[in-house]
Amino acid sequence: MPLLGSLYLPGFNADIWAHGGFAYIGTWGSPTRCPATGVRVIDLADPRQPVPVGALATIRGASQEDVEVLRVETAAFSGDLLVTGIQACTQGSDAPRGLDLWDVSDPREPRHLAFWSSGPAGPGGARGVHELHLFQRGDRAYVAAAVPFSESIQGEGDFRIVDVTDPRNPVQVGAWGATADAGLRPAPGQTFYAHSAWTDRAGTRAVLSYWDAGAILLDIGDPTKPALLGRTPYPPGADGDTHSAWFAQGETVLLTTDEELRVQGDSWGFSRLWDLRGGGDPVEIGRFGTPDALAATRRGPGVYSAHNPVVRGNTAYLSWFADGVRVLDIADPRAPREIAHYVPPATADPYGEEPTDANVWGVFVAGDLLLLSDINAGLYVLEAPRAAPPCFPETGHCLGERFYDAWHAGGGLPLNGYPIGPEMVETLEDGRQYTVQYFERTRLEHHPENRPPHDIQLGQFGRRIHPADPPAAPLASATYVPETGHNLGGRFRDYWQQHGGLARFGFPISEEFEERLEDGRVYRVQYFERARFEHHPENEPPYDVLLGQFGRRILAGR
Repeated sequence: MPLLGSLYLPGFNADIWAHGGFAYIGTWGSPTRCPATGVRVIDLADPRQPVPVGALATIRGASQEDVEVLRVETAAFSGDLLVTGIQACTQGSDAPRGLDLWDVSDPREPRHLAFWSSGPAGPGGARGVHELHLFQRGDRAYVAAAVPFSESIQGEGDFRIVDVTDPRNPVQVGAWGATADAGLRPAPGQTFYAHSAWTDRAGTRAVLSYWDAGAILLDIGDPTKPALLGRTPYPPGADGDTHSAWFAQGETVLLTTDEELRVQGDSWGFSRLWDLRGGGDPVEIGRFGTPDALAATRRGPGVYSAHNPVVRGNTAYLSWFADGVRVLDIADPRAPREIAHYVPPATADPYGEEPTDANVWGVFVAGDLLLLSDINAGLYVLEAPRAAPPCFPETGHCLGERFYDAWHAGGGLPLNGYPIGPEMVETLEDGRQYTVQYFERTRLEHHPENRPPHDIQLGQFGRRIHPADPPAAPLASATYVPETGHNLGGRFRDYWQQHGGLARFGFPISEEFEERLEDGRVYRVQYFERARFEHHPENEPPYDVLLGQFGRRILAGR
């Protein structure tokens, strides 16, 4: 992989995120060395020359290891929200612990919003939030947070759900612990604690990387009452060390990484792929490890274990400490295949605690850029290699390279349908030319005037096919949308909230009503700015709500 640029950031760099042309790199800390340099903000306008523009959450005595940024649109907040996990470097210290929230709509002038505490300082409190995931579900925003050992130290579940709909007033709404809520107990030699938390796209299913307990799947449809769905099985008494997880293949596959900082048995930590289609406990179907990891070799002084994963379409990007970053084609999850890798040069830790070696902690994909954070060295920027985009014999067309990420992030096949044409340049309703691709239910449009990820948008097919109806009176059983004067309730409201809400579908432009559709049958429907929801009672949920095949209709009428 060609290296585009780098930025030296001395010592104890942690995870990395990117949003709107800026990278955000956290800081790790240990009981003996706690730099507390916060989340560094880096301008990627020229990826060959990344420029640091500031830092935030520089909290004395604490680390800021995990960080995420999301465009949040709620009644209480509109902007780019940053959340970072705060851990005391020493458990018994007086350092705060929890979540720090910032408005980074202008990354050069971030504004502090609030701090949420995960528990007391001192020996009576767990160290704080290790990893987290920020997500929006309908008109509410949440953080799924892992607070390691909270259950054993504080008597409160390691997994927390914090409502950040108003990020100036974050409120915990749910908690869950493996022992108290599921009766799971470690065997001799095992350790159970929540290391990481992630969710599916709809924000209704969480996956907790729970170390030797494996990856635990929870139903969080009601965030106040998380419920166990299943977990990845390890052999009885095994030292599993599930570190992180990511959904793949339309959320039918789970990719996990096991972190081993020293050789266990005959290997370092590696990656596993699990089939989720059967419900209940996932079934392991594939594995990947570097030659060093699987052979338990050590070519240098560093650690040769898997660490963090990111999945985009059929491509998985894995940070691997001394083995750099590994890029996999997972189109066949039973046989993951490495297609690229990059190992940074060995760099000394200025504090003298980490080995002088490549030491890649985090990985993130931002459009065509692959970003790495190295504990010792800082930031590396590379071109992001990808597995070949999938082609579909059902329609004879391939998924366009430009729309690869947006198609998958927007729900993949169930929400968009198959591609029914190639990428093309088309003059749209505003009289300007854009690169577009049509799918059965949608048209994806590239708007280069917008910052990623908002440069890919859906066509406003709803307004084109069904001009907005006059405003209606509010209904007690529904959510009234004053912007268009229409109600949103029942299954359609659930679907709207769980599959992208305003950003994906726009506002409702009609009430629910009965309409005879293209197949000659009458269905309950509702129109939105970018879609038509159809209730198909003949299907089992969640497939009882489908999107109208607007892509085919619009393309046919061109």
